[in-house]
Amino acid sequence: KAVMKRADKMWKAREQNDYRTVYDLCEPSFRKQVSLDEWLTKRSQNLYLGHEILWAEAKGDKAVVRISFEYRPDDPTVSKMDPMRDATMQNWIKVDGQWYLHVNIPESE
Repeated sequence: KAVMKRADKMWKAREQNDYRTVYDLCEPSFRKQVSLDEWLTKRSQNLYLGHEILWAEAKGDKAVVRISFEYRPDDPTVSKMDPMRDATMQNWIKVDGQWYLHVNIPESE
């Protein structure tokens, strides 16, 4: 499935700390509200070490993707710590024939 390939590309970019590519895979409406420069200042709190796309379910222009991943906190004091494993579900949307990660933007108060 195309959405699984896009999700895989995003997680590989995360593992390489390539947050410009991650940004490009976020939905266009998010990118209109958050500039690339602003996005790049928000550093991840984790180092992502590996992932597996478990499954995806698409209906029309919406999809849910389940991913398991390995990570450790991006903190030198715990660099010897064994990686942790977790799983997440991501919502993806199709815009102009291409899949993008749906990003929830917190409402400003």
